[in-house]
Amino acid sequence: MQIHRIRGRSLREALSRAAELYGTQAVVLSQETDDEGGVTIAVSGDAGALAQFGVLSRGDSRRADAPRAGEEPGLADVRRRLGEQGCSKPWIDELAAEISTRADRGVHPVDEAAARIGGKLVVAAAPAARAGTRVIALVGPTGVGKTTTIAKLAHRLSAAGRSVALATLDGYRAGAHEQLRAFADRLEVPCIAPRSGARLGAELAALGPRDAVLLDTTGRSPRDRAGLAELVQDLNAAAGPAAAAGVELLTYLVLAANTSRAGLIGAHRAFAALAPVGVVLTKLDEAAEPAVALELALRARWPIAFLCDGQAVDQHLLRPTPDRVADLVLMGRMS
Repeated sequence: MQIHRIRGRSLREALSRAAELYGTQAVVLSQETDDEGGVTIAVSGDAGALAQFGVLSRGDSRRADAPRAGEEPGLADVRRRLGEQGCSKPWIDELAAEISTRADRGVHPVDEAAARIGGKLVVAAAPAARAGTRVIALVGPTGVGKTTTIAKLAHRLSAAGRSVALATLDGYRAGAHEQLRAFADRLEVPCIAPRSGARLGAELAALGPRDAVLLDTTGRSPRDRAGLAELVQDLNAAAGPAAAAGVELLTYLVLAANTSRAGLIGAHRAFAALAPVGVVLTKLDEAAEPAVALELALRARWPIAFLCDGQAVDQHLLRPTPDRVADLVLMGRMS
C-alpha cells in the first residue's frame, strides 16, 4: 500500500485534492493541522494517477517530493511544497537544480527557493499619472473578474486624488452596465456606455478632462475568433481618435488563477493581438493551486500588473512583489 500526504488550506480542500489525484476510493488514514491553519491528510491510493496532473512526467514513477540520491537535506521539503501547489515536475526539477548551485550553503533551501522564484518576476508598469487622459482597457475571457478589477482600480485611483470615469463596451452580458454603474455610483464617478469603440471618443470628449478612464470590455472565449476580431476592431477604432486627441490607450489582460493550465495558455495566446502591457491575475483565493498561473507567468516572463485575492473593492488589489509571488508558489497564499 502506498501512502501519500496532501495539504490543503482546509480539510475540504485537502479531501478534494485527494479525490482528484487518487480517486474517490482513496482511504484517509490520518489528518493533522499545521501552525498556518492548513490541513494535511495521509491517504492510500494509486500514485500513477498523478501523471495526468503534471506532478509526474511521463515515464517517471518518482514522486515530485521524493528525496533524490545525493541531494541535500531540505530540497525534499521544497519539492513537496511546490508539488502541493500544482507546479509542474520540470519546473520543480529546474528550481531544485538552481538551489543546489547556490553559493551560500548556509541559506536554507526553502529560503533560496523563495528568492529564486521572486527573482523571476517581471512587474508590469502600473497606470501612472500623466498629462492628459489615459484609457485603461481590461480584456480577457468571460467571468475572469474584469468588472470587479475595474472597480478596484477606480477605488485606488480615486483615493489617490485622480479624476476617474468608468466606461464599458460590453453590450452582450446581461447586467454588465448595471453592475458597472453600481460601482460608479458607490465611488461617485461618471460612467458611460458607448457600446462601440467608434463612439468612445465622442463620449470621452463630453466627459471633459480625466486622469483615467477605466474601460470594461466584452468577455470573449479564446476560441471565439470572430468575437476576438470584433474586440480588436473595437479597440482599434477607439485608439485612433484617442491618439489624435492626445489620449493614451493601454490594455491589460485579466486571467483567473482558477483556470486550467491549458486554458491560461490559450487565453494568453488568443488575446496577444491586443498587445496587453501587463497581466492581472484574479481569483487567487479561489484557486486550489494558484502556483499554476504563477508558474506560467514567471516561466514565460509575462509582466504582472496586479494580483487579486478577493472581492473587496478597497482591499484585494495588490501590486506583485517577489515575496508575494514566492508565498503564492510555495504556500498557496500571500502572508
